[in-house]
Amino acid sequence: VAAVAAEGVAAEKAAVLETAVYEYDESDLTEEMKMDAARAELGAYEKYEVWGSAPTAEKDIPESATVIDAKFFTKPKVKKGQLIAKGRLAPRGCFDPERFDHRNDSPAVSKTTLIAFLVMVLSFGWHVGKGDISAAFLQGDPLDREIWVELPKNSIAMGLVDSVFRWRKLAKGAYGLNQAPRLWYLRIAKFLCSLGFVPSLIDP
Repeated sequence: VAAVAAEGVAAEKAAVLETAVYEYDESDLTEEMKMDAARAELGAYEKYEVWGSAPTAEKDIPESATVIDAKFFTKPKVKKGQLIAKGRLAPRGCFDPERFDHRNDSPAVSKTTLIAFLVMVLSFGWHVGKGDISAAFLQGDPLDREIWVELPKNSIAMGLVDSVFRWRKLAKGAYGLNQAPRLWYLRIAKFLCSLGFVPSLIDP
């Protein structure tokens, strides 16, 4: 709300825009909307170089690789006052046999740090806004192990994935993998440190 209000839009209108999505469910989405969402999500995987291989047949996957399936789903989203479909392609990390063998923590701001920050905001008269990084988990650090994903049947039914060459290797984390939050944290932490920021010693 603060970010929109800072651009000159009334806070009340901003609140309406943020809650309007709850007026809709998946039945309100057209097939065209769902197709656009699927194309956009697959495009994001290509844009951020999440794939570590070309489309591959099952017989060509290394025997030592971890192979899991994925799901694709859509949900309604209101963007600039218009209803659209938001797509998400998510490997089913719950079936990853090594999901508990790797760190998956992603440190967040502690309550103490947040309160201290808000006190500083009030004291110095700072303006506060918010931001969103689109497809954040697709932009994390590279994976350090070999994971292959079987793309879902509904993406095949849409004609976006070949029914034979439907396996892809992951080069980075993706929504659904236990490691994804950690890999994203490592990437954004390095970037912020390069700008001169330092981690708070009282954060977890």
